[in-house]
Amino acid sequence: MDKVQKARLKMVLILAMYVLPLVIAWGWYSYVSSSGVDMGNRANGDLLEKTYPLEPFEITDQSGEVINLDRLHGKWALVQMEPAQCAEPCSKRLYNTRQLWHALGKEASRVQRISVFVDGSADQKMQASHPDMWFVAQPNAGLVDQLRSADGSLPSCNDCVYLLDPFSNVVIRFNGSMDLKDMKSDITRLLKNSRIG
Repeated sequence: MDKVQKARLKMVLILAMYVLPLVIAWGWYSYVSSSGVDMGNRANGDLLEKTYPLEPFEITDQSGEVINLDRLHGKWALVQMEPAQCAEPCSKRLYNTRQLWHALGKEASRVQRISVFVDGSADQKMQASHPDMWFVAQPNAGLVDQLRSADGSLPSCNDCVYLLDPFSNVVIRFNGSMDLKDMKSDITRLLKNSRIG
């Protein structure tokens, strides 16, 4: 082999070192994705297929404070819908979201909590137990309808907790009975990887 052939061979080998791994990865991904194998999803909650931006709305919480889209903008929000007669499961969800909020530590200031009572209002004792939460009674049906329509193809859920991003997009839906550690894992991951809110 002369010098020119050796130089060409080196060039081909160097090029192959960079291109071959990409071709193998692309081929593997194409094979796996076309064979129907689940590629995995690290989210424990139901990650919505597409972001669902909320339309403008205006509701009043039980203290008379007006909450609208502008108030939600800029922070992450945990929104849960509850019936007026807040029985044991509802109380547990409120307790769990409070514990989750406290478990976020210094990141808790980036997250706000809202409880929407679809058919009534929260009692004074419940409000006193959750001073960091907005309680909304008999809300504008538009907000409730928007949250429910964000579910898209997911099965309907009456006890879900929704996570909104700082731009008021519905991002994840958590089942009301989901383990607190799983919820915290998803929210912590989002807060860690997000510079907004």
